[in-house]
Amino acid sequence: MQHERPFLRAASPEDGLSEARFFTGKTGAIRNLVREIMQHLALALPDNPELCGNAELVLAEALNNIEEHGYAGIPGMPVQVSVTVLGNMIQVATRDFGTPMPGLTIPPIHRPEVEVPKDALPEGGFGWFLIHSLAPNPSYTRRGNTNRLFFKMRCASAQAETS
Repeated sequence: MQHERPFLRAASPEDGLSEARFFTGKTGAIRNLVREIMQHLALALPDNPELCGNAELVLAEALNNIEEHGYAGIPGMPVQVSVTVLGNMIQVATRDFGTPMPGLTIPPIHRPEVEVPKDALPEGGFGWFLIHSLAPNPSYTRRGNTNRLFFKMRCASAQAETS
């Protein structure tokens, strides 16, 4: 199957930076995609390393979930990622053709139990808690055979101002 080549759309500084990428799940593809997006975000938000760091965590977690759960670890499957910076906000949208989320909904916020002995800590279960914590109110839709995930993040000071 032929996939669209990665592309970058840069709007004017007033409109923000908009980035879209297609990738396939080959070894290291997620890591490389996140690294590339982070380079663009660092240029777009040079005074906001905290927001960039949060975006990196959420992007990596969301893309790993798509590869691991949506595509059940099958390599070479397409995912589209679109990242837009508007002022002090980052908007992210993903699109994939993997398995739908159970119940066609984002898992609820569930804080994993961490007050246990170190050797009893769960290996997984932190992903959606992390996403909900850093990108409040993510949304998910399934249209036909396509999963769409959308979330936005603001820097901590901007969240405090709008609350």
